[in-house]
Amino acid sequence: MGYGWAIGTTPGGTDVQPFWGTPEIDKESNHSLLLTPGMTYYVTVRAYNGHGLTTEVTSDGVTIDTTPPPVPAGLVAQPGNTIVTLVWNDVPNDTVAGYNVYMNANGWMKINLTLVPPGPPSPSYTATGLTNGVQYFFAVTAVDLAGNEGPFSAAVSATPGVTLPAPAYLHMAQASSVQVVLNWMPVDFPGIAGYKVYRSETAGGPYTQISPGLLANTTYTDLNVIASTFYYYVVRAQDSAGHESPNSNEVAAYPKDLAAPIITFPSGPKKTNDATPTVAGTVAPPEFPGMTTNIFVYANGVAVCTAMATDENTWSVGSANYSLPLSDGTYAFTARARDSYGNISPLSFSVTIAVDMVPPAAPTGLSALGMSNAVHLQWLPNTDLDLLGYNVYRKAPNESEFVKLNELPVVGTQYRDDGVVNGSQYRYRITAVDNAVNESD
Repeated sequence: MGYGWAIGTTPGGTDVQPFWGTPEIDKESNHSLLLTPGMTYYVTVRAYNGHGLTTEVTSDGVTIDTTPPPVPAGLVAQPGNTIVTLVWNDVPNDTVAGYNVYMNANGWMKINLTLVPPGPPSPSYTATGLTNGVQYFFAVTAVDLAGNEGPFSAAVSATPGVTLPAPAYLHMAQASSVQVVLNWMPVDFPGIAGYKVYRSETAGGPYTQISPGLLANTTYTDLNVIASTFYYYVVRAQDSAGHESPNSNEVAAYPKDLAAPIITFPSGPKKTNDATPTVAGTVAPPEFPGMTTNIFVYANGVAVCTAMATDENTWSVGSANYSLPLSDGTYAFTARARDSYGNISPLSFSVTIAVDMVPPAAPTGLSALGMSNAVHLQWLPNTDLDLLGYNVYRKAPNESEFVKLNELPVVGTQYRDDGVVNGSQYRYRITAVDNAVNESD
């Protein structure tokens, strides 16, 4: 009794390895064969008994695969307390069996005992037992079903440690020419030992610690300030092991004398048909970006609208700012300002604005005299005391609407239209305009 085995590129074939006689064993190998990657091979085993009878069995095709899988991408490392969690993108290859994870502290070494399975979701691995404060480097490789391992991914680094929450709602409680008072919310996290206050004269830092040691309370008064200087503050929490949190939100302060702002009210129409007239002015001294000066506008002593000054310290109010529209009448407009520190200015000088929404009477007695390539118009004078002038409208034979002919109001009661053609019929209408720009029918 014995066995024989052969290898071929077709089922039952022997073109690669003719039958090789083997006495009474159930496995055999031949390491001298040179197989071609990508080629499929079949193994046939023949059994012999003592009477010369044989039987054969042929394996399924086995394809030689020596191509490694692609490089994994998107590796991200998230540090934690003595751990680093790694996440990366799956390799787009349906023959990937899993991934190996390598770490380099003092040389690269594989740290996973078994292959990390592919996704979904994205494959991940957590390296444990690390030392806080030590930087580690990580890379991953893909391994396919044939056991081929691909190249290393791009390496990433991470330093494990305790991540403290940042203090929240840092805000300026008070500022004057000699101090800035800061408050913030306490950090609710085990092991918090205190807080440190940092300051910069540039938004976004770099910051320098100004508080002495650790603060037990959630308030700090900065007494080392210079009036009319910009300061930017952040706060960090620290635990008993010396770990610091990220920065809190940044807050800006501008220590200054507690003087009221000075408001001007230089512009506004003398007369208008707008029940919410636009008025504008300036305010000084200037606020810096991120702080606001509120403007309060009064008509005949009654508050009618509010606004905020821009960073350029100008202000303007219009229809969107009014609480109620004004009625016809004459109003003395005044304004006052309140800055970010609560200082309130005196009332500004007043600007008188007349609100007139009543149009003048329509002109009467319109007559037209046709001339050669011209039409002479004449009408009776309007008796309104605030009359500014007249508008002249014409409709030509090919036009569906009346078109205004004059750019500025006509002062007299006559108008010559030289833009006509002999033999065509034209229609005219005249309206009156007052000095509030109201126009009659």
